[in-house]
Amino acid sequence: MAAMAEDDVRLEVEAVQSVYGDDSQIICEFPPHLTVHIKPRTADDSSQQFVETTIGIKASTKYPEEPPHIYITYMKGMDDGRQAHLITSIRKRAEELSSFPMLVALCELDLFKSSLSECMIRFWMWTQDKNETKEMNQTLETAPASVEVQRGISAA
Repeated sequence: MAAMAEDDVRLEVEAVQSVYGDDSQIICEFPPHLTVHIKPRTADDSSQQFVETTIGIKASTKYPEEPPHIYITYMKGMDDGRQAHLITSIRKRAEELSSFPMLVALCELDLFKSSLSECMIRFWMWTQDKNETKEMNQTLETAPASVEVQRGISAA
């Protein structure tokens, strides 16, 4: 690989660091080997992060002509089937992007297409149950007082 291409790859690794900051770990700049922790950008509160993963990307000196090896080091909120689907999707994307810089693109692959829709449905159902329970508790808390008021009115 030409020296210029190696410099381009190092710049691409820097781009990953710029985009992901502390969520990225650079194991080797060239050939690139890194891990990136991916989570919903809308959920800064870790208690609201129902799906997240850490993917590893390890390339050879033939990168980007040869796609990097993709692996998962951590997974939260996905069963084995979804995990397999995610890794297959990322690897397929890497094949499609052969000969092009792809490190950031692979990290940006929509992890949440694999599971977020179902996760969001479960979360929505949970919030609905929680809201219904809260409303029911409020009704029960106020019910005895209104019964007493009605009894007092009836007795008068």
